[in-house]
Amino acid sequence: MHKRHFLVLSSIIMIFIFLLILVSNQGILSSKRSFQTEVYMFEGGPNHVYQPSIYASSFNLSLPSAVIVTPTALIGSHMLIFTTSGTVSNGVFNMSSCFGGVYAVNADDGKVLWSKTFPNMVMTQPLFINGIIVVGVGNNMFVNQSFRGTGINEIVALNEQGHVIWVHKTRGEAMPTPVFFDGNVVEATGGGYVCSLDLSNGHLEWVTKIPSYVSMSSPLLVGEELLFGGANPYVFYDLNVTNGNVIWETQINATGGLDDSSPSFCNGIVLTGFTDYVTNNTLDYKEIGINLSNGEIVWCLNEGEGPTPSDLQSPPATLYEGYAFVTSPGVPYLYAVNYSDGQVVWKVKTGDDIDNPAVSGNLLFVLNHTGFLYVINLQGKVINVVKTGVIPGPGEPLLTQNTIVLFGVNGVVKSIPLSKVI
Repeated sequence: MHKRHFLVLSSIIMIFIFLLILVSNQGILSSKRSFQTEVYMFEGGPNHVYQPSIYASSFNLSLPSAVIVTPTALIGSHMLIFTTSGTVSNGVFNMSSCFGGVYAVNADDGKVLWSKTFPNMVMTQPLFINGIIVVGVGNNMFVNQSFRGTGINEIVALNEQGHVIWVHKTRGEAMPTPVFFDGNVVEATGGGYVCSLDLSNGHLEWVTKIPSYVSMSSPLLVGEELLFGGANPYVFYDLNVTNGNVIWETQINATGGLDDSSPSFCNGIVLTGFTDYVTNNTLDYKEIGINLSNGEIVWCLNEGEGPTPSDLQSPPATLYEGYAFVTSPGVPYLYAVNYSDGQVVWKVKTGDDIDNPAVSGNLLFVLNHTGFLYVINLQGKVINVVKTGVIPGPGEPLLTQNTIVLFGVNGVVKSIPLSKVI
C-alpha cells in the first residue's frame, strides 16, 4: 500500500517537474524572437555595400517625384520598393512640394504594381523585416535653428500590398533611414530625440533626448551600438540601441554636413563626413575615422575646398576590401583611402558626386551629379563612362545580379544590363 502511494506521489512529482521545465522552456523560446530580415539598416549593412539576390529586366520608368535614396529589393515578391519626395516638372525637382510616396515596381518588367502617397516627403530607404515595410516621413525645412521638419512627420509600417499597418507621429522629420534591432525600429529625428518603436504595432519603447537635430544621417548599427551625426550642436553620437543610453558623444569642429552623412564601419573604425565654412560660397570637405570604443578621432582626410551645394553636403562612404571610397558634392574626385588610417591610395576625377559608389567584384559604379556613370576598377582605372540622364541623390546605385538600377531626383529610374556598362 505504501509502495503504491510512493509510486503515485513520485509520478505526480515527475509530472510537476516536467510541466515546470516545459513552461520554462516556452518562456525562453518566446523571449527569443526570430525575424526574417532583408534590409535592417541604410544600404543593407555597416559597409554600405548592398547587392540583393534578385534579377531584374531592362526598363525605363518615369516617376512624378524625386527618388532620393537606394530602393529596397523584396526578393520573395520580386519587387523593388522606391521612396519619393516632392514633385518633378520638366526634369527639375521641386523641394517646396511637401508630399511623397512609396512605389512597388515589378523587377521583371518595370511596371508599377502599387503606390502609396503620404502628406510629406519620404527620403528613407525602406526597411523590410518579416514582410513589413517601414519608411520615415518628413521634409528638410526648418521650424527654427534647432528643429527641422515642418508639417506631418511620422514613421509608417506597410505590408507588401502597400496597406498601412501602423503610424507613429514624430516630433520633427524622420528623414534618416532607421535601423531594426531585436523587434524594434529605431529612428533619429529632426526634433532633438531618438526613439525606439515595436515593429509589430508602432508602440513607443524608449526615447532619448539629444541637443542636436539629425537630417539625413541614417544611423549605423554595430552590435548593440547606434551611431549617427547631429547638428546645432555638431556632435557625433553613440547610443545603446537596447535602451537609448548614451555610450559616448564626440564634439566635431564642423559647420555642416555631419547631420547629413550616413556613417559606415569596419574593424573598429567608424567613418563619417562633414564640412567647414570657408566663405559664403565655399566649403572645406572632410572625412574622418572615429575609434568605436571611445569616440576619439583617429584620422582626418581633407578632400579640399569646393562650392557650397544647395542641399546635402556629405554623402555616405562605401567600405570594401580595406578601402573607403569617398565622394563629395563640392570636390570632383572619388577618393580611395585606407579605412584604418585615412591615407589616400588613389583618386580619380569623376565630377562632383552626391551618391556613394556601388561595388561588386573588382568594379566600382558611381553616378556623378550630371548623370554620367563611371565604372572604375579597385586599382583606380576608369573602365567606362556612360551618359545616363539620371541625376542621383545620396544613395548608391542598386546592383542586382544582372543589372544596375539607377534612380534620380529628376524622377528617372533606369535598369540597365551590366553587360552594357562594363
